[in-house]
Amino acid sequence: GWPFALDESGARETRLLDEALAAESAPDYGELHFIGRLWNIFVLVERAGRLYLIDQHAAHERVLYNRFLSRPVTGEALLVPIPFTAEKAENDFLREHRGDLLRFGFDLVEEDDGEWRVERLPPGWTASDRETIENILALPRTGAGFVEAWAATCACHTAIRDGAYLDEQSALSLAEAALSMPVQRCPHGRPIWVEIRRDDVLAGVKRR
Repeated sequence: GWPFALDESGARETRLLDEALAAESAPDYGELHFIGRLWNIFVLVERAGRLYLIDQHAAHERVLYNRFLSRPVTGEALLVPIPFTAEKAENDFLREHRGDLLRFGFDLVEEDDGEWRVERLPPGWTASDRETIENILALPRTGAGFVEAWAATCACHTAIRDGAYLDEQSALSLAEAALSMPVQRCPHGRPIWVEIRRDDVLAGVKRR
C-alpha cells in the first residue's frame, strides 16, 4: 500500500488516512508538485508559482468530518468494553440517539437503567476511555446541532496527529483533497492551509 511510517502508530494513522481519501473522488494532481514536509506537521506542495503549507491534522479533520456526515462508519470492536453510568437526562438522550451514534461507529449497549458500555469505536479513535465517556456524556448539552458537533469531535479524535509521517503519495492525496474542498477550514474553524505566492517570496529578498 501507499503509507509507511516510522512506527506502528504512524503506520496505522496513514493507513486510515489513505482509506478515508480513497472513499473520496480520485484526485487529479494537475500541476501540483510535492515539495516536502515541515516538522511532520505541514505538507508542502507547489502549484502555478504558489507554495501551499497544508496542516495535515486540520486537513484530515475536514476530510473525516465530511465523511462522518455523508456515510455510516463501521466501528471497531473493543476487546474490553468501556463501562459508564449516565444520569437521567443523559440516559434519555442516549436511548433516543443510539442509532445516530452507531452511524458514527459508536456501539453503545444499555445493560441496566443508567448503566451502559461502549462496545465499538470508530477506526483510529485516539481519546482515552475517560475522554471518550466525557465526550459522550456531554452530547445532550450540544443542543440541536449535536450531529455536526459530534462529527467534529469524531474527526478530531481520528485524524492523523502532528508528527505522523506521510509518504509522498499520501501527502499529495491529502494536499489535493485540502485544496479542492469547498470549505477549506477544519470543523473547528481553523484554516487548513496557508498560501505563499512566488512574488511575495521574491519581494522578501528584494528581488523585484
